[in-house]
Amino acid sequence: MLNDRRGLRRREALAVRLADESGRGAAPTGEDPDLVARRLDLRAAWPRLTAADQEVLALAYWDDLSSPGAAAVLGISPVAFRLRLTRARRALRRHLELVESAVTRSSALTEGSRP
Repeated sequence: MLNDRRGLRRREALAVRLADESGRGAAPTGEDPDLVARRLDLRAAWPRLTAADQEVLALAYWDDLSSPGAAAVLGISPVAFRLRLTRARRALRRHLELVESAVTRSSALTEGSRP
């Protein structure tokens, strides 16, 4: 139950951080535009992931836990955690590709309508 509560708090904190980032507007001067675009794509793809995929990715990347550490938090074996992480990465990659293709189609339509 405590692991579930911690997971819920982590997801809520991550949602707040993502919301804060989206409200900031333009990127700071000197920031790489490609990095900004990747962040925006991630922000669009993240809510499309399942809560389980979000938690696994957050443990691995935001909390920077090793496989054994993250597995202990989830109450599973390190092998099971690595398997879940692989699946979550694959799902994130699919969603990022969908976001990127939607942005590409949108920009092509916009460019095609310009005089």
